[in-house]
Amino acid sequence: MTVRVINRETGVPCLAIIGDSIPNGSIDGDAGATEEYGWVLRALDDEVAFVRISVGGSNATNYLTSETDRRRPLVNGCTTALCAHGTNDIFVVGRTLAQLQVSWIAQWQDCLDRGVRKVLQATILPRTDSSNVPLAQEAHRTNANAWLRAGAPMSGGAAVAIGTGGALLAGDAGHPLDADSIIDASVAVEDADPQKCLLTGGTFWADTYTHPNSAGHARIAASAGPDLRAAIV
Repeated sequence: MTVRVINRETGVPCLAIIGDSIPNGSIDGDAGATEEYGWVLRALDDEVAFVRISVGGSNATNYLTSETDRRRPLVNGCTTALCAHGTNDIFVVGRTLAQLQVSWIAQWQDCLDRGVRKVLQATILPRTDSSNVPLAQEAHRTNANAWLRAGAPMSGGAAVAIGTGGALLAGDAGHPLDADSIIDASVAVEDADPQKCLLTGGTFWADTYTHPNSAGHARIAASAGPDLRAAIV
């Protein structure tokens, strides 16, 4: 058996996947009983080396704590990092948009400090109750995605409102993200009413409307995959 070490020193792109149970492939049953797959690995389509340090139940709020001391060093050898936390921060921990932005920015900077060449950020998928009714915290999710889609405006190292004059946008010198860093995962599985999980045209969600099922993961991968693969360096 030949073992090849892949890291940024070899010149071979390698993606660090940072997130919770969704990028970890929870409920993606098509991969078989012994392996979780998920939209990110489906999107990579066996074309890119990866290190997956996503863990179910984790969040950006606790990313830079002792909870992840053993996992974060795995990012060191990667060329690109995909950050995909958010749903647990908002819907489980109860963080506001402003608090999530602070955690996201700290996470992006930690990846860059570890030598990652490029940081990507995924939008947050919709999450509803068992009747597909938006949860009380939904406004924080939609506002977070709007902020990302607007280029994650920042000033003085902190998040600012969309339209703030003189703000840095993704791709500007001094901003931690590149112009193509926003990976819009949620658009593929949002209903015409973006606060709801997409049910028409197919069933893309597990019964809890928290995790996409295999069809949902496949739909996200087909939509976000080209942008994700093109953004990896």
